[in-house]
Amino acid sequence: MSGLNAITDAERAELANLFTYHAPTELQVNKYQELRDRAHEFALLVAQNVPASEERRQALFAIRAAVMWANAGIACRE
Repeated sequence: MSGLNAITDAERAELANLFTYHAPTELQVNKYQELRDRAHEFALLVAQNVPASEERRQALFAIRAAVMWANAGIACRE
């Protein structure tokens, strides 16, 4: 097809990995739980110390995003 970018076999493999369900191992489940627990503690600290504001909302969103990316790294890279 005209106008489409060619992708390498490595890029195809990476995309397949990223869009494949990775059933967690028991060790990974424990890692996910620890990440959530520590992120929750930090989120509480932020919520208790930062006035209700756009900055607090963004900080809490960033914590959620950090957990998501960390979980994705565990799922896709281990």
